[in-house]
Amino acid sequence: MAGTILIIGNSHVFAMQAAIKDRRYPERYRAMRWDNKHADGKERFPDAEIGDAVEALTSDDMLAIIPFGNRHHLFGLFEATPPISVGAAIDGHDMIPTNVMRAVLAPSDTEQARVKAMIQRAKCKVVMISAPPVKADNEYIASHTDSKLGTSVRDLPLAKPELRRQLRELENAWLRDYCADLGIDFVDAPLKAFTADGFLIPKFYSADATHANHRYGWYMLDRLRKWPR
Repeated sequence: MAGTILIIGNSHVFAMQAAIKDRRYPERYRAMRWDNKHADGKERFPDAEIGDAVEALTSDDMLAIIPFGNRHHLFGLFEATPPISVGAAIDGHDMIPTNVMRAVLAPSDTEQARVKAMIQRAKCKVVMISAPPVKADNEYIASHTDSKLGTSVRDLPLAKPELRRQLRELENAWLRDYCADLGIDFVDAPLKAFTADGFLIPKFYSADATHANHRYGWYMLDRLRKWPR
């Protein structure tokens, strides 16, 4: 594989940043985290450093972005009151139609515009990366503090893992259609990262509620390296 793979995205990029340090050819990869919030409280995307990095890419390179894919945790990590179900009526639950939840999981128009602006600046192959599979082990989640949430999740009731998985699949379905409209590829998590029933394999758990670790990052880097240009 010729060229460099530049990976830019949300907090899920950390798994790949950690993996890059362990790669045999780390110079082929670069991972950058963007932060939409600046000192003045305004949102800008991409910032100057990221914009320069994207514009420096050539036709031999690849831009891999992971800007979305977290919204399933907004509704699938903690249990709502009353609990929700999607697309099927369950006693004691508020049922949300599938098409309504799909729309809720979609990024805002502003977020979509930021991503489109980045893609337009790239002179190379662009792909969008999925967030990792969700964790099934609620006991593990409850025993770890998620620094992004700022609280110990053990103090809050957790939703059923099946709801998290369903919401991730629904969000990814929206993202696939979004990528098709933009003319870019959507890259889901490596098959080796999934359990037989569609959850993240525990050896890939990071020590928080939602993220994968550097071992998962290894597989994701390999998947990007082998992705058709």
